[in-house]
Amino acid sequence: MVILLGLPNAGLAAKDQNTVNLCALVINDDVRALKRAARKAKNKKAKLLASIECSSNYLFQGGGLLRLAIARGSYHSGLYLIKSLNRRDLSKKDIDGMTPLQWGTYYYQDNAASEAIVRQLRQAINN
Repeated sequence: MVILLGLPNAGLAAKDQNTVNLCALVINDDVRALKRAARKAKNKKAKLLASIECSSNYLFQGGGLLRLAIARGSYHSGLYLIKSLNRRDLSKKDIDGMTPLQWGTYYYQDNAASEAIVRQLRQAINN
């Protein structure tokens, strides 16, 4: 499911609205609310966080929450996602065939928060 942020979301199904909300929480780096939303999913937390795709511009089409955190420099949300997702989900290729690590390394070399997320992601995948 891909949600284009910035477009009117009136009439979206409840599931789609929840996706928009999760994407907005990552954009705003609201890790407390993100944790609360994930906790409501109970034992499906990792699956929920791994399956959400957000899109805010042409460069970002089809990226997951972790890619969004890297793109926006949402440091706290990025670290929470890295800790919450398993290694397989951290290495999962997005719609463009790139993993979040490859994508973040390629596109976000000049943003300190994004670089820090990519460093933590690399460490989580390699350990």
